[in-house]
Amino acid sequence: MPRQNATPSDPRPDRAGRHKIELRPLASLRVDPRNPRQHPPGQIEKLMRSIAEFGWTVPILVDGADLVIAGNGRLVAARRLGLETAPVIVVDDLTPAARRAYQLADNRIPLDAAWDEALLAEVLPEIDDASLDLVLTGFSDDELRSLLDDIAPEQAVLEWSLREHASPPRERERLEAIPRSG
Repeated sequence: MPRQNATPSDPRPDRAGRHKIELRPLASLRVDPRNPRQHPPGQIEKLMRSIAEFGWTVPILVDGADLVIAGNGRLVAARRLGLETAPVIVVDDLTPAARRAYQLADNRIPLDAAWDEALLAEVLPEIDDASLDLVLTGFSDDELRSLLDDIAPEQAVLEWSLREHASPPRERERLEAIPRSG
């Protein structure tokens, strides 16, 4: 039997738009113990901050038995935040091998992306000027210092040091409640 692989010019129309987002209790969702993608504590903290600030923006993908296909880190972060439900998309029409292949692709393909550092250096100040904590972007302090230094070297480091990347008081209180690893 020939393989039925979808190509960018020939997507699988039978799958397009048929999955719906629904809310499920976190207690019913299961982290995949065989997920080879690891989520260190620092990444979980970043996910917690992102969910706390922006809410759910990407649903968790689960199979028909509520085993997570994509979103294991978001599930762990949501549990640590004490949330009770999460938006999920149930994908129950994949074979076990296809489910595993999608899980790997979902984690691997984004690693091929690259940053336009000049454009990044332009947009970071927009976030900073809006009094949002740049930590919410997921960049480390060192990465932010380097990027901001590219904009205005003498000013950026001084401003970064003086501000200590402080959020407005309301945001700072909410984000400080999220523990950081030592």
